[in-house]
Amino acid sequence: MKKRIINICLLFYLCFCLLACSSDNSNSDNGDKKYNNSDLAFNHLNEVMDQYHNNFQVYTDFASGGNHFYPSGWMKGSNSDFENIFSHFENYATDCYAGTSCIKVSYSPSAYSDWISLYYFEPDYAQISNSKWSNWGDLPGHNLSGASQLTFWAKADSNQDSKIDFFVGNIRLPKKKIEVALTDQWTQYKIQLNLEVSEFEKLSDLVVGFGYLIDSDQPVTFFLDNIIFNKSINDKLRFLRSYETISSTLEPDNKLSNICFIYDNALVLLAYLARKTPDDLKRAKIIADSFKYALEHDILKDDKDSNFDYWIRNGYMSGDLKDNYKDKARMPGLWSYEDKSFFLDNFCLSTHVGNVAWTMLALITYYEEVKEKIYLDSVERMGNWIEKYTRNDDGFGGYTGGLQIDENGQLTKIQWISTEHNIDCYVSFERLYKLTNNINWHKRAIHALDFVKAMWNPVEKHFWTGSNDGTTENKKDKPLDIHPWAVLALNDYFEGLQWSESNCYIEESGFSGFDFGTDLDGIWYEGTAQMAVAYLVVNENSKSENLIKTIEYAQQNSPNNNCKGIVAASIDGLTTGKEYDWKYFQRLHIGATAWYLFAKYAYNPYWGMTIDKWKEQSNELYKNNIFARK
Repeated sequence: MKKRIINICLLFYLCFCLLACSSDNSNSDNGDKKYNNSDLAFNHLNEVMDQYHNNFQVYTDFASGGNHFYPSGWMKGSNSDFENIFSHFENYATDCYAGTSCIKVSYSPSAYSDWISLYYFEPDYAQISNSKWSNWGDLPGHNLSGASQLTFWAKADSNQDSKIDFFVGNIRLPKKKIEVALTDQWTQYKIQLNLEVSEFEKLSDLVVGFGYLIDSDQPVTFFLDNIIFNKSINDKLRFLRSYETISSTLEPDNKLSNICFIYDNALVLLAYLARKTPDDLKRAKIIADSFKYALEHDILKDDKDSNFDYWIRNGYMSGDLKDNYKDKARMPGLWSYEDKSFFLDNFCLSTHVGNVAWTMLALITYYEEVKEKIYLDSVERMGNWIEKYTRNDDGFGGYTGGLQIDENGQLTKIQWISTEHNIDCYVSFERLYKLTNNINWHKRAIHALDFVKAMWNPVEKHFWTGSNDGTTENKKDKPLDIHPWAVLALNDYFEGLQWSESNCYIEESGFSGFDFGTDLDGIWYEGTAQMAVAYLVVNENSKSENLIKTIEYAQQNSPNNNCKGIVAASIDGLTTGKEYDWKYFQRLHIGATAWYLFAKYAYNPYWGMTIDKWKEQSNELYKNNIFARK
């Protein structure tokens, strides 16, 4: 079977890799400069990181994390009921100019004197209180200093005689407007700010980012998209959106559209540190500082409570990390038109131990690069959180899954214990011990490692996924990732790689690689890349190289690819087992892209160094015999 893997991978790679993507996409991001596959993958990460910050976006897609200002203020001319004459719908998904959605505006006057004006305010009343109140100049706005124009795309449902005023300002900043007679074709319009000297300061506190006035005795329907100021904000704290969603009815394209998972972003930080160009280090600092900010500015933190525990959560909002009004880390979620409310994502509000540990690993590696103690302090705070809230001293020991927000909005302790989470804890605690010489971190590392060793099945040569109650193994599912992770973390349990080959390898639809588990319903590219890295530890370089080539084939040929990043799975709805309720889809994924880069750079993300360097250093651990199996 191993020879067949190599032959099929080579055949696919050599025959098809250059066919699917045009040279414009794969080779010309910067003039005539040629890029290899890993350069393209880094370009993808850079583009995701900057997609909301190369300019200042008022609206690009519904519920986009990059949107600023909110359509929350309005005025009208007659006594007509507002909702009867006017509709402003931001999630219209038919024939949009770009992205997955656009704005549909409908106006039907009931009297000759009717007119309507809508204002995009900062902040929105929903950010301030539960009352329907907008910022008519009482609160700060956004700093748009340096912007000279706002552009937007618009069209009418048919050519019409009515003219519409589009504007910026009208509170503090004098109104800057244009009058437009829309056609039935998408057209870009520009509002030149043309500021007087006395107005420059007012642009630093812009309350009304966009608005329009409809004054017509005839019904009007028109559409808006890509409302953008020409101001870069690339110095802002931010995370990368985990998945590139598309326009579809599938749940992830709605639910995941504005989420930045901290595990994925920890991987990206480590990928930048694996290559370490000047631009990589600049980007790594932004992500590291974003982790530090999120830890210190939790959404539930009471600034008057000095005893509040530092907290990192599973995910954050894309776009600006810092809430412009509250000075808190922004959380993702979905807007419900039915309830007229924004619902935060409960999983992102929760905290899983493995995600915290990976964030610790990324910040430890960044600290080792820059030697600034503020990052090590953040790591210790996260480690103390794990010890305080999740330590389990019964049964197998180890650290439980974390804390979660349940369906009723209550914070509860997770009872299950994950093998992979404890692998993560072991390395993060052990690395902390080496940096601080605090023996307590070493003791905690061994506490996590004891659980990992207890989950090894010496008969079938694989790990159990963990325990639901802390005293019995969970034998329902056998995920792939524990096995390459154990090799990378411990330089041991190599038999798990053979088990993975026999039970998780799959060939389907012209692609080959490893599934998440043993049901073999599709290829999980993140796990395939993890195996490619682990093979380097055991000197199976040819296997690693050929897995890399299959991933690069997918980079160029998978559905929904951009010829740069790596999609999460070879199919939509790749399952993760009976015990897990999440699935993977054919969507570009920064986590899969980062693991591919670890394989290309022969880099061990657990220990923050190349595989060869780590193998030399890991021999020291064996002298102390701490890996002795039970």
